Order: sequence, then structure tokens, then C-alpha cells
Amino acid sequence: MGALRLYLALCVVVAHSSALPFPTHSGTEAVQIFFLISGFNMSLVRDRYPDTLSFLRSRFLRIYVPAWTVLGTVFCLSIASGHLRGHWQALEPWRDSLRVNGWPAAILAAISNVFLVGQDWLMFLAGKAGSGLWFCADFWQDPAPLHRLLLLPQMWSVAMEVVFYLMVPWLWRWNRRCLLLLVILPATARIVGYAFFGLGRDPWDNRFLPFEIGLFALGMLVQSIPGRTAYRLPRAFAPRTILLLCLFLAIAVVQSRVDRAIGAHWAALVFLPLWAWILPGLFAATRNCRADRILGDLSYPVYLVHILAVGLVARVETAWKAPIAIGISLLLAEALRRGIEGPLDRYRGRLRKVSGTIPTGPGD
Repeated sequence: MGALRLYLALCVVVAHSSALPFPTHSGTEAVQIFFLISGFNMSLVRDRYPDTLSFLRSRFLRIYVPAWTVLGTVFCLSIASGHLRGHWQALEPWRDSLRVNGWPAAILAAISNVFLVGQDWLMFLAGKAGSGLWFCADFWQDPAPLHRLLLLPQMWSVAMEVVFYLMVPWLWRWNRRCLLLLVILPATARIVGYAFFGLGRDPWDNRFLPFEIGLFALGMLVQSIPGRTAYRLPRAFAPRTILLLCLFLAIAVVQSRVDRAIGAHWAALVFLPLWAWILPGLFAATRNCRADRILGDLSYPVYLVHILAVGLVARVETAWKAPIAIGISLLLAEALRRGIEGPLDRYRGRLRKVSGTIPTGPGD
């Protein structure tokens, strides 16, 4: 499972830098598979925490401390660049935000930058000085979209996960039939929206929480079903990881062709259930591999820092732009993992119940 999570994070790096000579999953596809994995993991860890407060505290430390570290770094680098070079980098849109977008938009964007929650809402809002905020069906058509005020623009997906985590203690009390209903209703609404209202496009096909919540529920549902069987994979870490990477890329090749044939939004309705079916066996096959867990632990740091890495190579005119961005992302992510997440994980471990029968889950 760790290899899958890191692969998906690197797919996002590729999506934000430049294409590779071979197909990988798109950023949209990678994020939606992450939603499945989050649901799977949160169902897996339900018995590890003595109470809801311990669970939420652990989630807070896991999500916010690394995010605030990177956010502070981006802010400081932007301030330094502004004073030294006259270009304020990520803060550049803020120089005229009040004049262009107005106070309500600036306040909402500032709150979302710090607390994450609401970043996905900005994809559906527009703002103009003197006119307040209003609903925007397609931010790509907005002359001054609010997401330009986000210092870490990729964190809209994490904002959706935060909302899901707040729902988890409540969802833990649901039985499988209720979870199945939470899968079916958003999927039905998504199909109706795609077929009759033209919503099979960004931001509706991956940033609209009422649609995406079904993916979290699907991950929880497949984890709760007993009788998982581990896939037969090589015991050695390197051959197993290479084999899994080849599998992921093979699925990407097939999905890219289906995307072109019927549209990526419709193809997702076929391939996301396939990934949900794959997850339990993949987890069972890799659950006891410490190296695989380290790969998984790099996924969130890579997602956090990759915009910095992509920015560093933005002006590099070379076919190696994506591999260079991947390499820088991995180096920065490892520094973040060792310096911030390692100490945090040791503290978070004390929040969990002590039990030798509870398996170690990826991304906990």
C-alpha cells in the first residue's frame, strides 16, 4: 500500500510539471484513489484510539503540523523574494487582492490558507471588490479566480479529507448497509450530474465534496468486509515494489485509453471500483513490510512540497523537467519526514491504544 501511495503522489508531481514519455495516472485520478485509501485507512484504525478526542488530535498533528511547516516556508520565501527580486512568488496575487476580489474573498482565502477547510469551496466561488462573493460554476472562466490566493493550491484535496476526518467518528458507528447507501447516493448524483447537467468537468468531477464523499465511504466499506486475502507477491522488497509499479503503470495505460474513448469522468466510474477491489489484498500483502511503510510515509510530504519543487524547475527547458521535479520533491519530502513527521509520529503513537493484535495501517 505504501508503494501505491507514493506512486499516486508522484503522479500529482508529474501532472503539475510536465508529462513523462509513458502514461501515468492523472492528478485527478490520483487524488480520487487517495480518497479511497483514506476511507480504507480510517476504517482500519477505528480500534486504535481510546476516544474520539485522541483520534482527532492525532489527525490534527498528522495533517496540520507538516502543512503549517511548508506553508510558513512558502510564506517566508515569498517575502524574501519580494524584497530581494521584486517578485512576491505565491504572495503576488495578494498585492491587488482587495482591489480585485474584495474583503470577503480575501478574508475567506486567508482563513482557508491557515486552517485548510474551505479551500475546495474557493473552487466554486467568485469575488469582486464591492460585489461580495457569489457561486461560480466554472472557476476556469473567472478572470480573477479565488484559488490564486492559496499559497499551497494543491491543499484543496486535503481540505476535503479534513471534513471527512471530522465525520469519521460518526461513520464508525454505521453498519455496512448505511455505508453502502453513502456510496450509492453520491454515485447516483454524480451520474445524473454528468449525464444531464454537464458536470463531467473540473471542478465538478473531483472537487465537489458531496460527490467525493462516496469514495471515502467506499474505502471504509471494502475494509470492513471480512475475508481479505493477500496477493501473491515476491517476498523481497525490491522485486515486489517493481512489480507493483509495473502494475500501476499498466492500469494507467489502459485507463488513459478508456479516458480518450469515453471521457475521463466516465472512466473513473469504472476504475475507482476496481481500485477499491484491489486495496484489501494489496494492504494484506504489504502490511508487515517496514520499507513499504516508509514509502507510504513519504506520500504526504511529497504532496506538500511538490509545488515548491515544480516552481524550482518551472523555467528549466528540458525533457527531464518531471524527473528533476520528482527528485527534488523526494529530497524535500524526506527532510520533512525526518525533521517533522518522525517526532510527531512518536508522539501520536502514545495516543493510540496499546494492542499487539491491531495491524499497522498505512497513513495512520
